Amino acid sequence: MKKTIPLLPLMRCLYFVVNILILLVLVLVSPTHIFAAGSASLNVLPSQGQYGIGQTFTTSVVVNAGGVASNAFQTTVSYPRDILDATSISTGGSVCTLWTSTPSINASAGTISFSCGLPTPGYSGGSGTIARINFKAKKSGTAIVTQSSSRVLANDGAGTDILGQTNSATYTIIVGSPNSPSIESVTHSNQDIWYAVRTFEATWNKTSGIDGFSVIFDQDQTIDAPTQITQTSASYSVSSVDDGIWYLHVRAHSEGGWSDTATYRIQIDGSAPHSLELIIDPPDKSDRRPMLSFSAVDEGSGLDRYKLSTDEGEWIVVTSPYIPEQISVGNHVFTIRAIDASGNFATTSKNIEITSPGSVTFATPQNNQLFYIAEGIVITGQAKPNADVTLFIDGNALPDQVVVNDQGNFSYPFTGLLRPGTHTLEGKVTFDGIDGEKSGSVQFKIDGSLVQIGNYRFPVWFLVGLLICVIILLLVIILWLLFFLKRRKDKKRNCNALAVSELLTLKNTLDQKITETQQQESVEAAKYRLNEVKQTIDSEITESTQRLIDSSESEE
Repeated sequence: MKKTIPLLPLMRCLYFVVNILILLVLVLVSPTHIFAAGSASLNVLPSQGQYGIGQTFTTSVVVNAGGVASNAFQTTVSYPRDILDATSISTGGSVCTLWTSTPSINASAGTISFSCGLPTPGYSGGSGTIARINFKAKKSGTAIVTQSSSRVLANDGAGTDILGQTNSATYTIIVGSPNSPSIESVTHSNQDIWYAVRTFEATWNKTSGIDGFSVIFDQDQTIDAPTQITQTSASYSVSSVDDGIWYLHVRAHSEGGWSDTATYRIQIDGSAPHSLELIIDPPDKSDRRPMLSFSAVDEGSGLDRYKLSTDEGEWIVVTSPYIPEQISVGNHVFTIRAIDASGNFATTSKNIEITSPGSVTFATPQNNQLFYIAEGIVITGQAKPNADVTLFIDGNALPDQVVVNDQGNFSYPFTGLLRPGTHTLEGKVTFDGIDGEKSGSVQFKIDGSLVQIGNYRFPVWFLVGLLICVIILLLVIILWLLFFLKRRKDKKRNCNALAVSELLTLKNTLDQKITETQQQESVEAAKYRLNEVKQTIDSEITESTQRLIDSSESEE
């Protein structure tokens, strides 16, 4: 008996195999269309949030390409314009580099539209930001932000739309407490600086929804302004403020409640330092530089610096104690000024007489002493021991300072040249920074008829004549050297010309002999003859060159 195969199971098996084959063919023929369709999404992020009235926040339109290369995006974002304001759009850091429709806000319709793209290979990531939208909350309520007319096109050459879904975002706008005011002052702009101005003025920001402020001005840094509206304006001013550190406390009120307290500090010191004292040692008269000591008191901003003026001159910053670097003989007025951190100051002055450190007495030269031109003059004399002496000839100070020894003597060799005639010598003593007066005036003469050189004296006319002779001799030597150099140059030029002429003659002789050889002899004989001619010419060139060298050496 034959065994039969059931027909129904066989048909089911064939149907399953055929379906598998069809699926494989579709995958192999068009895999992109199968997996690309519906794989992308456009999202508004964050998808939810809670914000206070007047607060600004940012949302982003983000593409998820689902791993499929995409190169074009389009959407229209809608928002409730009675609850939100779209203030601006940012495309910085966008995946798009080409904008076929730049993002634009239609405030009357409450929409934001754009379309953009990028070159091959496109974008296939999962969180690519296309644009950022900045919103500002206008009033309380629920704001739903949606999308429409959205597309994500694949980079497949056919522009297949692979957008599968878009989302909507829900934002809850609440009546929140306002932010703390930001206080500024024109009169006291820096909270860390002391001011002498006693009138204080301040302003702060007043945002939408704020209906009043609580304002307190006192010297307590830690308190909060009470929850009670004291004014509606965003400014405050007060005059005749006492010295000290003061604080302005401001809180803002709105439908959502009270803000935190904002505090602004001002430091006022309108009083000058007091109890300023100046002590000069020695007090009234001194033969040395005096020492100044000074002090003052300031309970407000504190003492900042002292300044000193001598004889109503320029003010300089000094510290106590102070000793002048240099001072002249006579009466002087020292004025000291104490300045606090606010710029307030107090001033006091004292006088002192500075006596002379002594005078100069000259031993040499003596009055009306005669010297000759170029004769060395040794200036000697007496002054205060260990002092410095400045010498003056005809009122001009000599560059070197002369030091007086312990016995009060000094000596200075003057080696400069002075014109014939009468000259005046003076000196000035300086001791411990005190400049004395010019003293010890002596007149001496320079005789112009003789010139002293060492221990010998010569008439001026003799030296002038000798100088003229030397100059003439130098001119003769120079002219002779010029003539000799010119003659040598001409001789060398003639020698070179002769050598060139001889070489040219040799060349012509060689050319002539070569021609004769070519015409009269056979090829072999010509070779032999040419070799002899070459040796002869080489010998002649060598001899001519040697003559040229010998001639040049003899000229040198």
